[in-house]
Amino acid sequence: MTNNISKQSIIKMSLPIFVEVFLQMLVSNVDQFMISRYSQDSVGAIGNGVQVMNIIIILLIIPQISKLSILILYFILFLGKIDKNLTDS
Repeated sequence: MTNNISKQSIIKMSLPIFVEVFLQMLVSNVDQFMISRYSQDSVGAIGNGVQVMNIIIILLIIPQISKLSILILYFILFLGKIDKNLTDS
């Protein structure tokens, strides 16, 4: 087994994340554009709501990133030693 990770494979794995963030921003901008015909106060309310939702999303994602980074570190350190031991014998 090889542990080679290329830049191209990282880009392929991260592409859906960028697409999701782009679509999420697009939805909030379309909401603001649609409600702008109603009143300016509504646009401000939607802008504030988007900021609150982004804060909530960030607060929910931080623990997941921490768990994932610990899991990745475990696999790199522990399984990397196992792979080296298997190839040496």
